[in-house]
Amino acid sequence: MNFHLTEKRKHALLIILLIILTLVVRLQSDHQTDFDSYWLHGMAESIQIHGSALWVFHPASLFGYYPLSYPSGTQFFLATASTLTGLDMNTTVFATALLVGVLATMLVLLVGYRLFKSWLVGYLAAFIFSLSPIIIQYTSFNASGRMFIMLFYLLFIWTLVEWYRLRKKRHLGLAVLFLLFALLTHRTSQFIIVFIVAYICAEVYMCLPKIWTFIKKHKHYRRFVHPRYEKNKYYLLLDFGIIVLILAAAKFADLIVRGRLTYNFQLRILEPLKGLVTIFQENALLAWFIFGGVLILVTAVLLALRFIWKKRVLKSFARWIHNHYHGFFINPEKYFVWLLLLIALYFFVGQFTGNSFYAPSYTDFQQSEILSGSAPWVIFINMIINYTTSVSPLFVFCLAGFLFLLFNKNKGFDEWFLVFTFIGFSGVLLDKQYTKMFIVPIIAILGSYAFLKLFADSNSTASKFFLPKSNE
Repeated sequence: MNFHLTEKRKHALLIILLIILTLVVRLQSDHQTDFDSYWLHGMAESIQIHGSALWVFHPASLFGYYPLSYPSGTQFFLATASTLTGLDMNTTVFATALLVGVLATMLVLLVGYRLFKSWLVGYLAAFIFSLSPIIIQYTSFNASGRMFIMLFYLLFIWTLVEWYRLRKKRHLGLAVLFLLFALLTHRTSQFIIVFIVAYICAEVYMCLPKIWTFIKKHKHYRRFVHPRYEKNKYYLLLDFGIIVLILAAAKFADLIVRGRLTYNFQLRILEPLKGLVTIFQENALLAWFIFGGVLILVTAVLLALRFIWKKRVLKSFARWIHNHYHGFFINPEKYFVWLLLLIALYFFVGQFTGNSFYAPSYTDFQQSEILSGSAPWVIFINMIINYTTSVSPLFVFCLAGFLFLLFNKNKGFDEWFLVFTFIGFSGVLLDKQYTKMFIVPIIAILGSYAFLKLFADSNSTASKFFLPKSNE
């Protein structure tokens, strides 16, 4: 007898199996697993006993933005659920954690499917998310606002994307409602600002063709593609040089106005020179070596200038600038994606150099099973190890997913939204306590996309290498 399953039934069966797996891996403890869980448990019981939240002195207390307050959404939900179902608070916490684990897994599947129009990407992302150790920790017999925050921000993303596609007011209203619920559950909801900014950036970028067309029609547009650039490519190089000189002069003037010129001169030039003079006085041989090195360096610079003049390197450089300058006006997206990649690198590297806008927690990544230390490269490797073991082994594919999306030539709104979201979170990866759990769905979705792009796409290099060739 032929047993045939339709596509819909296959999907339904796989979803049922995923739900069973999600529940089974969370049935591993007979008591609450976190100190905060008992604390929220007690606060929820306080609401039941007193009929109100005694810590709410002001409307801002509900959101945790008032002295001696805490975001209260989770406590009110647990108290209400326990009262309505008749279950004791311990059982309510257990049932709620399991329910949130299943719902969050299904939402990752839905969001992954919606963003990439691929059921396989959504399902693999949900599978990775469900088995992520840090997600299992917070959705296994645990009362925590962090488990609810994942639900609400995934719903927030879904409604934002639907609002862009359909422009129906109910989606915008739901987005505001889910944002409000997220703010009520945990302070990490502040990270939702990244999704809002990513949405605005993606929306603006999708309008750029219209903006670009309008700019081209403007009477001053021709000033940027002046005919003299066609006659002599050195004019463009000269104009770029003038711009650099103007910027340098502006910086010099800024130092004078702020009274920092003398200070910087002493700090950057006089102090090092004094140090060198002291060293030379103590070691004459070293002084002669340095003097000889300076002579060799000056000779090398003069020879390089002679080579540039003789081989017309300057002319080639001017031609290169000219081609890319006009290429920008023909295909600006080609240059924009490289700019975005540089911005992402700046945010990411800034965490290790102390220039991050978000205070990183270096101490959390200074020790691992393999390395220990405070050097940036040690922290970087320990971060990779930590994310790979506590989030998912496919964490390393997340970067590949970002690069695939970034350099994909036919990006729509959904892809741009993910690109800007990744850039926004690239500067906060060294926050082990909060950010790591918050971005697990994004890691799962991008990692799944990259994994399938590499190994499931029949045209990819990896699949040609790993998959056996057909004999037909």
